[in-house]
Amino acid sequence: MSKKRKVFIIVFNSFILFLVCFYCFKTEDNKPDFYNVETNEIAYFYIPNKIIYVQGGSANLNAVFSFDDYELGNGVYLDSAKDNRGKDLFLNLASDIYIPIEDGGTDLTDNKPLGLADYHFISPLLGSYQVFVKRDSVLNNDSNISFLIDEKQIWKNSGNCDNKEEDWCLWNEVNLPQGSHRLTIFNGESEMDSIKSRDMILKHSRTRQIFSSPLKFARINSTKYIVKLEKLPTQPFLLVFLEGFNPNWKVYLNSSPPDSYHFWETWFSKPLIGENHFMINGYANSWLIDPDASEGVDTAGFIIDYWPQKFFYLAIVIVCLTLLFCINCLIIFK
Repeated sequence: MSKKRKVFIIVFNSFILFLVCFYCFKTEDNKPDFYNVETNEIAYFYIPNKIIYVQGGSANLNAVFSFDDYELGNGVYLDSAKDNRGKDLFLNLASDIYIPIEDGGTDLTDNKPLGLADYHFISPLLGSYQVFVKRDSVLNNDSNISFLIDEKQIWKNSGNCDNKEEDWCLWNEVNLPQGSHRLTIFNGESEMDSIKSRDMILKHSRTRQIFSSPLKFARINSTKYIVKLEKLPTQPFLLVFLEGFNPNWKVYLNSSPPDSYHFWETWFSKPLIGENHFMINGYANSWLIDPDASEGVDTAGFIIDYWPQKFFYLAIVIVCLTLLFCINCLIIFK
């Protein structure tokens, strides 16, 4: 084979390889199709208008979801998460705080008995707590039942359970300091040994204003999304991503034009959020973004990227270059 023919084949192979790589990556240079998410709507991405703080694990979610005032667009933080760095942050932002009286297990059913011998619970904040019991429980249907929290005797307020459609009855209210409290339940003069787990919940409510905005998002591929807020963030807000929690999901500022993107745009960028990535709703991702604490948050556009995907792209390039090198070597030394 002549030298000119070898050079031509090498150049031709290189050009074909370039076209293959270009085709593989060009789909990430199209304009995205955005899905609009209104305020109070739950979607793959959303900003909750209310944050709920729940003591215990995911087994308590069913009880919280069954409250009449629960909305699908809320964000629920469980303080039993392995990574509980967000405990103080979410306590500060939460509008509702729930303290289920439960056994601490992972059983999602409510039939497991809870032993009351020397039972203690913790109130995370000083304040007034509403005491709720399940409508169909013995606690609500026996007029001789009373609670003793530390030294405070609590009797049922009979006018707080008139709505037959609600799952929970408001028993009464009690003011509690922050800290641990002993709970004793009496049936008449006798101290009860057990109740059903999660038949009783304490709830502390307060007014909390957090940033909320309609948004739209686009799915570039299974490892990359673009999120655009309708408003510029002016105070801390929670961005929820309903994908299974994984610390490798990262948030970046979208520095590209509003409706464009490129597969390489996050390769050499620093993630916006590092330590404020938390599990929400018992399984999903959330980022607590504070415009005052996060430098450069002066835009309403964000990129959510699964950063190990960069290694996949890099592997494609290495494999293609290796293949090109091997083919050319065979041609040259043939």
